Amino acid sequence: MWLKGETSGLTIIEVMISVAVFAILAAGVSNTTLLTSRIAYSNVYENTAYMVAQGYAEQIKSIQHEVIRQALEDPVNFDIPTQSLSLGSGQNANQLRADDPLIFGVEMEKDVVVDLVDEDGEEVERTMQMWITATGQDLNASTDCWDAIEIAIDFQWEVFGPRGIHRQDGQVRLVKTNVSEF
Repeated sequence: MWLKGETSGLTIIEVMISVAVFAILAAGVSNTTLLTSRIAYSNVYENTAYMVAQGYAEQIKSIQHEVIRQALEDPVNFDIPTQSLSLGSGQNANQLRADDPLIFGVEMEKDVVVDLVDEDGEEVERTMQMWITATGQDLNASTDCWDAIEIAIDFQWEVFGPRGIHRQDGQVRLVKTNVSEF
């Protein structure tokens, strides 16, 4: 029932309360979206770092045991002869591989390309810093059965977080033996 002279509009108080409720909801949705995006990027960087480290481990598995032993015993004169992909325009298949040796006990800094997709579905080339240190331990003293070297590939990569850039750690381990692997 309407009284004479009343209108059916909203008061300024009702409008202000509605705007405040909408602003709170919008802030929550945008924070959730930003957090989800940050987690997704962080996962892409982490997966890339583990794949790079695993790639070095797979290469080490295919290198002759004696070459790995020399690199462990004399890292000044012998390195672990690994390779990486070198990206760039105008390269043919032979130019894609580049020598990228690891040295036992030395932290190697790498620029790793991380391909991400932007909001429009376009690929955006981004790079992350990565630090890789290979260490080895001769297991020959603890076993008389076979000659073995335990290799740990410790690595760190950059992560962009809410408080800036920080490093995350990871490790890949393997055992290299003088027994042929199939």
